[in-house]
Amino acid sequence: MKFNQRISRILILGAIIGSFFITSCIWAYVPERVKILDSSFIVGENSTIRVNTDHYMGSMSYWCVEIDYGDGSPKEKGTCAPFSRDLDCDVLFDHTYTNDQPYTVNATSCDCGALSDCLSASRSLNPVAPPRCGDGNTDSHEECDDGNNVSGDGCDSNCYTESGPAGPAIPIGDNNPLNVSTFGELIFSIMNVIFYAGMILCPLSIIGGGVLMLMSASPNSIINGKKIILYSSVIFGIIIILKIMAYFFKGDLTFI
Repeated sequence: MKFNQRISRILILGAIIGSFFITSCIWAYVPERVKILDSSFIVGENSTIRVNTDHYMGSMSYWCVEIDYGDGSPKEKGTCAPFSRDLDCDVLFDHTYTNDQPYTVNATSCDCGALSDCLSASRSLNPVAPPRCGDGNTDSHEECDDGNNVSGDGCDSNCYTESGPAGPAIPIGDNNPLNVSTFGELIFSIMNVIFYAGMILCPLSIIGGGVLMLMSASPNSIINGKKIILYSSVIFGIIIILKIMAYFFKGDLTFI
């Protein structure tokens, strides 16, 4: 009789312990805190969103997590379990955004044993456009970035530094009417103008001096006519010599 009572007590105690164990296993836990954690997001690149579920007492349950990326793509689900009665655990979701605009990400974490006991969180994410040459920001793989993809301005179309920035182009027809690039060419162009003027004026002066000598009987007028002819000839000769010198040295004389 006493033996049967002992067995009954052992069975009752076992039932109580078993019931407590089963109850603790199937007990529904409501998450205390759900957090959406992220790193930087770059458009067109795969990024990871981390959903963290926390319970202030710890839980032996599995957390069922569902995430809505906010860009119209299908929702995804994942699970995690806080091992050794840790207070929290993470579910990692990989996703790629295609536009650099703000998105609101929503995550819901539930006790997998009672999906009605849930907690949600939301967060705004701002994916950024991938770095590129010409965006005005000098990235690690660039030597320069002047905000365009044009070569010839000191930073070439691939964002590498050129030997030196090219100065602004000067339209020859606007700011350089003589069409010269060196000081010697400038002198030669000026001498051309003087030469053509001398070809007209000097013969006229010589003719004028000869007429003065022929038409006047005054000795002074004859002397003055001779002087006009002599001086005009000498001046025109000097002009010819200077023009020849300017021609030979026009490539050697520079502005600097």
